[in-house]
Amino acid sequence: MQSPVAFVSSMFNVAGGLRYHLAALRFRRTLWAPYTLQVAAILQQWPTAVAHLVIVGPSAGWHLNPEFLGRFAQVTAIEPDPIARWLLRWRFPLVHWQFDTSDYFTPYGSHNWTDNTLRLLHVYPDSAVLFANVLGQFIGLYPYAVAQEHHGELLESPTFTRWKLALTAALSERSWLSLHDRLSSDRPPVVTQVETASAQPSSQLAQTFWPENAQTIDHFTAGIGGAGQRRFVVWQRKPSMFHVIEAIGDRNQ
Repeated sequence: MQSPVAFVSSMFNVAGGLRYHLAALRFRRTLWAPYTLQVAAILQQWPTAVAHLVIVGPSAGWHLNPEFLGRFAQVTAIEPDPIARWLLRWRFPLVHWQFDTSDYFTPYGSHNWTDNTLRLLHVYPDSAVLFANVLGQFIGLYPYAVAQEHHGELLESPTFTRWKLALTAALSERSWLSLHDRLSSDRPPVVTQVETASAQPSSQLAQTFWPENAQTIDHFTAGIGGAGQRRFVVWQRKPSMFHVIEAIGDRNQ
């Protein structure tokens, strides 16, 4: 059971929670619709045949669809937000949902950051894993760790680099897909999707989408998934906020 502090945090953190659900109700049929269609195409092309899907951070599944979820006999959502869990059941009533509220990504605690995350893969050893736009949200999910304990440098530290390498190595043994923030800006990008045959540093990616050197926010997810083909698509999250989302997984989806 979640503590009262964790319960409130899960409902109001800047990476999701109540404010995110309200934004979804406002924008999902307008600003969010093009990105949701792109996500549907990416998910359709994911060739996994595993019966059990673990979705990490789905929120209420605002960018998911019943056709994709219906491919799996069992779906487990790693989701601490109680409103999101209720909405998932309501929006996708035919899905056999199981829920896990554990925090597998905390930089706190007696175990190191890598061990905390790899525990997720050990708990669900035979599942396919979908990271639903969660790996680029650590600034919002753990603001005190980023701002106070590590002097704002948590996501640039060797510890975080080791975490990304360890996660990528562990995922090589299973079916997985991640959609995660790479960059965001309040300026509209000049392109809406790009496919590349290899990883790109954030500076180069920023020039591709914003060649006029617009100010961008780096979400420090470069390197997740290792080398190989990946797709970048744009999500207009708010009228004046645009996110470049990287999609990468097994078989270079």
